[in-house]
Amino acid sequence: MKASIVNKYRFITSVIGFSLVLVLGIVFLVLFVLAPKKVPDNYVETNAKILRIEEKPSPFYDASDGIDSSDYDHRVLIEYSYGGKTYSEAEYDRYDSDMKEGDTVLLFLNPEDPEEFMGDPSRDFIFVILVVVFILIGIGGLGYTVYQKKKGA
Repeated sequence: MKASIVNKYRFITSVIGFSLVLVLGIVFLVLFVLAPKKVPDNYVETNAKILRIEEKPSPFYDASDGIDSSDYDHRVLIEYSYGGKTYSEAEYDRYDSDMKEGDTVLLFLNPEDPEEFMGDPSRDFIFVILVVVFILIGIGGLGYTVYQKKKGA
C-alpha cells in the first residue's frame, strides 16, 4: 500500500516537473525565437572590427569551484565607420567564444543616429538549439513517465 502511494507521488511530481520544463521551453520559444529582435527597416548593414574583448569575473563567480569560461562576463569593444566618421570603443551586444580581437562582425546601425546599432540577430542560433533541447527534454520526460506508469499498471 505504501509503495503505491510513493509511486503515485513520483508519477505526479514527474508529470508536473516535465510539464514545467515543456511549458517554459515553449514560452522561451515564443518570446525569444519566434518573435526575435527584428532589425528595423531603416537600419543599414555594416561591418565592424573587434578592437578588444574584456573579461571580468561574473557576479556569480565562485573561486572555490575552479575557473571556467562561464565564470566570466565578456565585453566586446568594436570600431566601425559610417558617413565618413569612425566610431571607436562601441560595445557590441553579442559575444561568443569564437570571437577574437581583429575579427569582423556584422552590425546594423541607425543611419539617423549611427551610434545606435544592434548586433547580428542571426548569432542567436545557439539559443534556439538550447530552447529546442529544453522542449525535447520536457516531451521525452513526460512520454517516459507516462510509459512507465502504463507499464507498471
